[in-house]
Amino acid sequence: MTMKRFKIFLIFAAFSQFLSAQDTLKLVCNNFYDWRKIVNTDSCIGVDIDVWRAIADRLNLKIVMKSCETLECMYDLLYSGAADVSVSFLKTEEREKYMHFIEPPLRTKWYFRVYVNSSNNKTIKNYEDFRGLKVGINDSTYGPRFYRDCFIPDTTIRKIVIKKSNEYFQKLIDGGIDAYISSDWRTDMELEGFSNKDKIKIADYHISEYHPCYFVMSRKSIYFKEIDRFSNTINDLLLEGKIRDIILKYYPKYYD
Repeated sequence: MTMKRFKIFLIFAAFSQFLSAQDTLKLVCNNFYDWRKIVNTDSCIGVDIDVWRAIADRLNLKIVMKSCETLECMYDLLYSGAADVSVSFLKTEEREKYMHFIEPPLRTKWYFRVYVNSSNNKTIKNYEDFRGLKVGINDSTYGPRFYRDCFIPDTTIRKIVIKKSNEYFQKLIDGGIDAYISSDWRTDMELEGFSNKDKIKIADYHISEYHPCYFVMSRKSIYFKEIDRFSNTINDLLLEGKIRDIILKYYPKYYD
């Protein structure tokens, strides 16, 4: 091969790699919320993943997934540009230094629901209905501001801390607790997998607050200059109801 042909070969190879990179969207996922679950090192499932697939289909991109067991792993991949985009995050000033939070947010509200035994007559339609009940909670105070600042410190409501996952449903059935309050993101998914889910119902009362979660893009991504295309696509999917359809597939009783 002559030097000229070799140079042409190198240029062609570099261009081919460039085209390949342009057609591939590197998505990093984690296992921290039930909106996504790691299947293996190269695969995840859940709401966030299905929405990203819908975005990629609209933009004629192929998704390549990488899972991370820690936030630090995700941060490193996004900081370096080794990952183009990620599953949803809450916005912080520190994250904004190397992540672009793509508008509009995937979801805007955070709900803490109340779960009760479907066979009893206890009605929880407002906060005062908790009086006199045994209310199960998990061992974390993480939640909407009203839950953290008002419900948890309220000593007039009897609370029972339940540490084991899924134990709360059985305690509702057995009468160990009268109600259980927790995030819909996690508990709805667990309820769908509970063998006696027909014995549990969701009460009318719930706690919510504005709590937007965004898809993010690395500021070093090759797609960063095309961020408007991604933003417009998410907006279109929201307006068309496509994202809601995906959410309802996993969470049949999802609130707007």
